[in-house]
Amino acid sequence: MFKIEMKHDKRVLIEAVRDVVESLPHREQMVIDLKYGISGGEHSESECARLLGITRQRVNQIHRSAINLLMRKPKMQKVKKIMREYGSI
Repeated sequence: MFKIEMKHDKRVLIEAVRDVVESLPHREQMVIDLKYGISGGEHSESECARLLGITRQRVNQIHRSAINLLMRKPKMQKVKKIMREYGSI
């Protein structure tokens, strides 16, 4: 029973994260998606740069910008609430 609830909670958290990431500008979405593996496997900064055809430094700049934008999004409050309710799923 507990495993089923945990799986459901994790799914809810993943959907909330996807929702907030989708509210970012396209290039920020791409970097976050690649770095954290939201749609698949995680990639290093170098791999992200190669896949996107930009420098590692530019990936880092876009990543910082995306994190700053995410923290200001009202939708992020939903993610924070889920994480508080369920702890680190």
